[in-house]
Amino acid sequence: MARDHLALVREQLLAHHCHAHLVEGELVVEQVFGEPVPGELAALVRSVKPELTEWLTWENDADVLWRAVLRRHAHRVDLAEDDAFQAFVRRAERAHARHDRAELVRWLLAMERHANQTADRGEAGSRSFAGLDRFMREPSGRML
Repeated sequence: MARDHLALVREQLLAHHCHAHLVEGELVVEQVFGEPVPGELAALVRSVKPELTEWLTWENDADVLWRAVLRRHAHRVDLAEDDAFQAFVRRAERAHARHDRAELVRWLLAMERHANQTADRGEAGSRSFAGLDRFMREPSGRML
């Protein structure tokens, strides 16, 4: 039930063009267009502040883990079509969605191992792979 309520709050933030993020561990909610956050929405956010803060902390931590792996292999054009690598990515994404840190780390390490073991194949190192590069820079649909 708490996750459903948190999802509702995240939807309301999006609907009101508000951005929730952490600044030195503190929850900050800002309206993208510079207008005040509606009072009703502010009250709704306060009602789930600990859960929203925990969710944002998880997302920040998970993004650091993803970037640590993907930044090292962004030059690998062949990984986009490597079925084994992509299977590890999907497993890592599922673990990320479940907030399962141990499983996320497990599959990110599997991605790393596989990328290192296959570094001599294909066009590794020949040019930047835009898909991974974009993924590293944009927080994707996981963020608010």
